[in-house]
Amino acid sequence: MAQRTAQQQYHGTAYRTTIIKGVIILQRWFTELPPELNNLLIGTLDSGYLNDTLFFQWLQHWEHFTRISARGEYRLLLLDGYDSYLTYSVLKFCEQQKVIIFLLPPYTLYFL
Repeated sequence: MAQRTAQQQYHGTAYRTTIIKGVIILQRWFTELPPELNNLLIGTLDSGYLNDTLFFQWLQHWEHFTRISARGEYRLLLLDGYDSYLTYSVLKFCEQQKVIIFLLPPYTLYFL
């Protein structure tokens, strides 16, 4: 089972995004999660790598939960240098929601 993780910024604290190669997710895996994990976004990918569709779903999820605790008009989203998921739809959504994307060099987030 391949696994990739990257730290992201969420409500002013770091959290991990984990992508696990797979096609099936069983609901019972998530029935007894602690309350602090009730806002999980769960999806499947055959490849185990993030694609533009899943990234856009994650971005909408991230935008919703960071909007709640935003301290200013704009929010900053740090991403590693892999930019193939930065589609027109993603960039337009970020512009509308006042999210600034800052691309770091590839694999930088693994060290943060």
